[in-house]
Amino acid sequence: MTSALAAGKDTVTLALRMSGDRQQDPAYGRHYSNEMHMTVTHNRAPNQPTNVSVGGRNCVDAPFHSASRAPDLVATVTDPDVSPGGAPDSVGAKFEIFDVSDPSLRFAQTSSRISWNPHAVRMPEGFLADGHTYDLTVRGDDGEALGPKTAPCRFTSDFTRPEAEPTVASPEYPEQPDWPGTGGPGVTGHFTFGAGGTADIAGYRWGERGAYTYVAADRLGGGATVDFTPTRSGPTSIVAAAVDRAGNQSPTRRYEIWVRSDAPEVTATPPDGALGQPVEFTFTSRVAGVVEYSYEFNQGVARTVAAGPDRTAKVTLVLDQPYQNVLTVRSRTAAGTLSDSRQWYLSVDGHEPTVTSADYPEDFEGHGGPGVAGTFEFISTLPRTAEYVYSLDGGPQVVVPAGPDGRASTSIAPADSGWHQLSVRARRADGITSAPRDHTFLVNE
Repeated sequence: MTSALAAGKDTVTLALRMSGDRQQDPAYGRHYSNEMHMTVTHNRAPNQPTNVSVGGRNCVDAPFHSASRAPDLVATVTDPDVSPGGAPDSVGAKFEIFDVSDPSLRFAQTSSRISWNPHAVRMPEGFLADGHTYDLTVRGDDGEALGPKTAPCRFTSDFTRPEAEPTVASPEYPEQPDWPGTGGPGVTGHFTFGAGGTADIAGYRWGERGAYTYVAADRLGGGATVDFTPTRSGPTSIVAAAVDRAGNQSPTRRYEIWVRSDAPEVTATPPDGALGQPVEFTFTSRVAGVVEYSYEFNQGVARTVAAGPDRTAKVTLVLDQPYQNVLTVRSRTAAGTLSDSRQWYLSVDGHEPTVTSADYPEDFEGHGGPGVAGTFEFISTLPRTAEYVYSLDGGPQVVVPAGPDGRASTSIAPADSGWHQLSVRARRADGITSAPRDHTFLVNE
């Protein structure tokens, strides 16, 4: 049959025959059945494997360096034969790896025959030696035939971590871990990393506060330059680590900078004020393209004022809060970019009124009684006081007009015995109101 196939014939005739000298011998009598059948087995070797990798490094990049001490060996293996069910035959992958300097040092392992991909085996710990070069080949194994080998995938083991930190430098953001800093939010800086004398540095990992992003060096052992644009002012860090050809990472270098604030400057005229006094504020900015300022005064609604060609604007505001007035300002460019906020604080006198009462003095002795009226006098240091607003024990507010001298008096009859608190504010006609004065007194039973 083999000869017929070799001759290119597509048919074959088979005969069952007995030698002539035995055909008449009853001892060799036979019964024949016309149920002959023949089993034919056909198998083709698996295809050459593809997508071979060592420790995640694809062999199309070979030769390369590997930092893994026990890497996974992976390959895709297919078989040209199809099983009776129409699925590909199950096929395994035979991985062979040997030390180039000593081929007797060899590792071989065949993965289980499966009908899916990829195939993978893990090398044992201790086989690979630091600094040694190895060749890996893979071939398919379907249990009956071995397929063709792949071209050798050459790699060199490198388990040694670079000892030196990378160097970091930036002309826009020199290392400066303290105020006032340089640059500003939105101002891009160029940061250059150097290998620190290590010859096989292939790239760098870097990032703000952590080395996460990889950038390739301009050459082996060379440097790399990246751009970084801060989004906020104040202290921040650029963290960088050098990475060698095998992926080993050096100790990290923390490069600390201070991003200068781009908040506008605020000046006040007069620089010191009093409650109810108007003050002119001037806003200036060093940010190019500023067209307006957004400001809030004493937590009021946000307002805007246009900037002049010199990026300056002025507003006049009345100091209407006792004790402390707060102005918050931000600049805005034509592109809509807002700066950091600048806060301006000015403390002023609270002008709390004086509260006295001969009937219910502020002492620890009881006076009067429930329903017994007492006279209370109010004296204010707030210029142009027009009235007083008081409440007893947090109750409804009562308004008492002030006389020409800014004073007022009123009669109050406490309803209950015990301690009571009278809270009084002085108020001008324009609504400017002093800080409260609390007068606490005790009523007899």
